[in-house]
Order: sequence, then structure tokens, then C-alpha cells
Amino acid sequence: PDRRRDWTLSRVWETFPLLAKLRARHASRLSGGAQQLLVIARALMGNPLVLLLDEPSEGLAPIVVATISKVLRELGASGATILLAEQNMHFCLRIAEEALVIDKGKVVHRQDTAGLASNEDIRRHYQAWSEFRAFSSEVDTGSREENASKQESRPSVLILSEPKRL
Repeated sequence: PDRRRDWTLSRVWETFPLLAKLRARHASRLSGGAQQLLVIARALMGNPLVLLLDEPSEGLAPIVVATISKVLRELGASGATILLAEQNMHFCLRIAEEALVIDKGKVVHRQDTAGLASNEDIRRHYQAWSEFRAFSSEVDTGSREENASKQESRPSVLILSEPKRL
């Protein structure tokens, strides 16, 4: 049976109370976190069967990341397929069923998320990148080109929720 519930404006306000409070504010005047919530809310209003997200947790406050994580878990549980490209492995592991680790454009590891969570080699390597990413975002002293090249060399985790409805 279909476990999906339609996304209505009232459901969006209920799911994202921050957006409800800020609904009179122009989108360009919202914080980065509120803008990210708005982007996701707008996508959900289309009642997607498939949702593609690129770095939805990047640069956001932990409370906003937790909200996005909760919504994506619920969406996946309702039968939607979620394709997520993300560098925050902990965020990914809470949402996905299967993961691909991509380094410099190549798939270097593929496993279900339970196996990936217990894979010490991958976790150790990825944790080093996560710590570097957190540090480099705090101390950003390079040029735009240098920062872009650092970004491109970091491993990403491509997450697939169960693609049963495609």
C-alpha cells in the first residue's frame, strides 16, 4: 500500500515551523539554513516520488540539519526514492539504505549503510576528511580557486534510498 501523504502548505508549515514564522519575509532575506529548508519545502510541495539533493546539510546549523534529516527519513519511509550527494557521512547514515563512496569522481566503495557504519577503514578515512572539512570551513584563507580545488578533492557519499518505485 502507498504510505505517501500529500504535501500541502499546512503540512509544510507544520513540518518546518521556522518557515511558518518567517513566511512574510522575502526568500532573499532568509538565513542560509532557512533558505535550504525553503528549497526542500518547495520540492516537497510537488509530492515527489524521487528527490535529488546535493549537499543539503552543508554549512547549516545542527538543528536545521536534524530537521532535514527527520523529513528525509519520513519521506523515504513513505516510499519516495532519495538520491543524496553529501559529504557528511553521519547525516547520510541516518537516512539511507545504500551508500557509494566517491573519491575524485570514482566509486571507491559500495555497501549498505549498516555495513558502511561498521567499516572502520572507510570511517577512519572519511572521518579525517570530515575533520578537515570542518577545519577548512572555519579557516578559509585561500583563494576561491584553491578552495574549489580542495572541495573537489574531498570524498562524497552518494546515498540511495530503496529505488523500488522507479
